[in-house]
Amino acid sequence: MKNILIFAIIILGVHLLSGAFEESIEGVYAKGIGGVCMSCLSVSSLCRNPAIAAQLEHINFGISSGLIGIGSDEGHILDITALAGTSLYKKHLGLSGGFKYKGLSDIAYPGLNNIAYSEILAELNASVGFFKYFSIGAGGIFQQWNVGGDRNYLSGKNYNFKVGLYVHKIAKILSIGMVAENLFGGKVDSGNGFSEEIIKKINFSISFDTKIIETGLQGEYIINAGFFNTGIGCSLFLFKRILHISMGCLFKENFMTIIPTAGFQFAIKELYGIEYAFQYPVSFLDSYGRHYVELNVKFGK
Repeated sequence: MKNILIFAIIILGVHLLSGAFEESIEGVYAKGIGGVCMSCLSVSSLCRNPAIAAQLEHINFGISSGLIGIGSDEGHILDITALAGTSLYKKHLGLSGGFKYKGLSDIAYPGLNNIAYSEILAELNASVGFFKYFSIGAGGIFQQWNVGGDRNYLSGKNYNFKVGLYVHKIAKILSIGMVAENLFGGKVDSGNGFSEEIIKKINFSISFDTKIIETGLQGEYIINAGFFNTGIGCSLFLFKRILHISMGCLFKENFMTIIPTAGFQFAIKELYGIEYAFQYPVSFLDSYGRHYVELNVKFGK
């Protein structure tokens, strides 16, 4: 079991490099609907598209915690995420940001003190709104990670940049978003002579909101790797949106990894909510279910 755990951790590190930092900051609601950026504006979507903050009606804040099982029931990666955003000047200017920490925890096996995995991801976005429903935005990203097991150790950091546009509720039901990330290229330096080209990707999302049910679809093309990530999601809103139930599925690397998702939220007047989401990577090496819980708050006007 020790060897399996070490192998899983090293594979995570190699996957981070070969995937050229595909990791992103998102809220729990987005995780429960297959990563789709829905028209139901919330803290969950703030860092998926830097243009969204200009469309917000409140100050949004959310903090979440998650556990990703690896190797055994006794090995987990802890995921802590915080997100915040608001619009100013009657939706003409939006500001949003996020922070994520991921680290290995709960290792119960003797002799595994050298096992370590940690990742820090931070993002800051600004957006400008035009007319009533259209906005554009840009954001900067910083990522640093370390992964190792016994004599095997990798580390690296990355600076990234993305731009996006968002059109919110055309004809009151249709929302469209597009994000281009790191089109200027660059290299990821692991600090030990190993480097990879930073990922270049374009993401497109579309969603339909009928107030009772919302469905969405996203497509993401990884330019320098030549494969697609896609996601589908659906949310059912009940009791005047006090409760919503979500389902979705994320297909990564041309369907090599399939991640079914589900979740639910209890909300009070759409201002305060507790969100839960579950993911299960069908094709991920030695992985167990992923559980996420988030507290989100909207306040002010």
